[in-house]
Amino acid sequence: MFDPTAYENLKVVIEGLMYEYDLNGEITILERNDLVNLADMSRSFEIQFIHHKDLRRLLYGKVELVASFKQLAAEWILTNEQPGARLLFRFCVHEERNEILKKRMLKYIKETYMPQFHYHWKEVKDSEGNSQFEIIVEKFNPVTEDSIDDLPSIIDMSIESLQVIFEMLNSSS
Repeated sequence: MFDPTAYENLKVVIEGLMYEYDLNGEITILERNDLVNLADMSRSFEIQFIHHKDLRRLLYGKVELVASFKQLAAEWILTNEQPGARLLFRFCVHEERNEILKKRMLKYIKETYMPQFHYHWKEVKDSEGNSQFEIIVEKFNPVTEDSIDDLPSIIDMSIESLQVIFEMLNSSS
C-alpha cells in the first residue's frame, strides 16, 4: 500500500483550501500544475488564481509547494533533512505601475508576512516586451505535517493579500 509523503499530504490540503475559495466565488483558479522533475527528483505543485472581479487579469496570485529530493527521501531513509516542503506565494502585476504604488504593495506585504516569511520582488519582461512586477513571498521554515493546521490561515492570508493588492491596483487606475 502507498504511504503518502508529507509533501503529498500538504499538497492535498492546499489544493482543497484553494478550490474551496474558488467554489465560494472569492477567486478564480486559472491553472494547476503538479510536476515531478526527473533530473533532480524534486516535486512541485502550483496553483494560479485571480480575484473573481479581475476581468482584465491585471494581477494573479500563485501558491507553490516545492520539495527537494532530500526532503522527500527524509521520510524513507535517515538524513539530516527534515521532511516537508518550501511554501511560496507569488503576486504578479501585468501592467507597468508607478513607484508609489509599488512601494505601497511592498509595504503591505512586509507588514502582513513578516517575521514568518521573507520576500523579494523583481521586474520581468514577458515575451512581448511588456513589464511585469512580481512579488515573491517565501516561508522561512519548511512546512511540515506538524504545521498542517496552520495552512488554512496561511492560505487565507494569501487570498486576502490578492484582494488587497487588487483593490490598490483598482484605486490607482
